[in-house]
Amino acid sequence: KSNPLAKYPKAEDSQLCVDYLTRRQIPKKWWKDFYFVEKSQSLSSINYKYNKRVLGNDPRLVLPFYDRQKNLIGLTGRALNDSQLRYLTLRFDEEKPLIFNLDKVDFNKPLYVVEGPIDSLFLDNCIAVAGSDFSKVTNEISKSNSTLIFDNEPRNKEIIKKMRSMGDQGYKVVVWPETIKEKDINDMIMSGMTKEELKTIIENNTYQGNMALLKFTTWSKRNV
Repeated sequence: KSNPLAKYPKAEDSQLCVDYLTRRQIPKKWWKDFYFVEKSQSLSSINYKYNKRVLGNDPRLVLPFYDRQKNLIGLTGRALNDSQLRYLTLRFDEEKPLIFNLDKVDFNKPLYVVEGPIDSLFLDNCIAVAGSDFSKVTNEISKSNSTLIFDNEPRNKEIIKKMRSMGDQGYKVVVWPETIKEKDINDMIMSGMTKEELKTIIENNTYQGNMALLKFTTWSKRNV
């Protein structure tokens, strides 16, 4: 299939991207899948509906979103400068939920679901909802072998509400222990945590059903 992103340089050919990927400790095996745009407005040419609608003109690391058949359904561009708009997300197919990494995971194996595409690169068999709306995976994954991992924001009422809602629906949800101070998985890795340690923490703090509801209550009372 022709990929409209093919006209852009690969991330690994851009020093700006390489510096960013290295600093964020993103595993090298992923680098080849990403692209670089020098001026983000050039992304508006990929899909007519973004004509003249892309704000700013920053250099960006581009993470493509494909469906299971490897059709490009959207992308997110991470600013590589100090732009106010850190993430720019474009969606090309309104019919399909914008989920990152759908084309790379094995749905028959235990699956992790996180918020940020970059966070998904540190866990095996992981997809990202690109935000905190986990309800978009309900038709894509099975409850029995999936674990939902929200960012670590016990003070964020909106996140707590969303966690409860997914817990109420019977999903397995991670409730981060108090020892974790970092907000997301990439921050945890950058603070020195290994992939193995991360996986153990997730396994030891995954809850379902009544146990999950009990945990949300104590977790959300923390730091109040």
